Amino acid sequence: MKNPMLIAALVAGGICCFLDLIGMATTGWATNKVFSVGLFSVCADSCASYSATGAIAAAKAFAVIGWLSSLVAIINALVYLCKYARTDEPNRLLPLVSAIFFIISGK
Repeated sequence: MKNPMLIAALVAGGICCFLDLIGMATTGWATNKVFSVGLFSVCADSCASYSATGAIAAAKAFAVIGWLSSLVAIINALVYLCKYARTDEPNRLLPLVSAIFFIISGK
């Protein structure tokens, strides 16, 4: 294989994106004996969506922005792998853009 580090980055980024999605979907962000709260739902006997304000709304926004940014980085790295990494044609912009999106996502 010509680019083992790129493959490793894609695998790690894919796992990271998947685990981040699971983390956003769970309701274990704040728990109590009676209820548990996640970013997008609250559960007591049954789960329901709620409208958040303040810090929770900001956490929702940054979690989604981070996940989307890492998804864009993975797609960009896949485009680079399929189009340029298998040939000798140099392209230095796509790996740089992918690295910038991974840094922005905070993963």
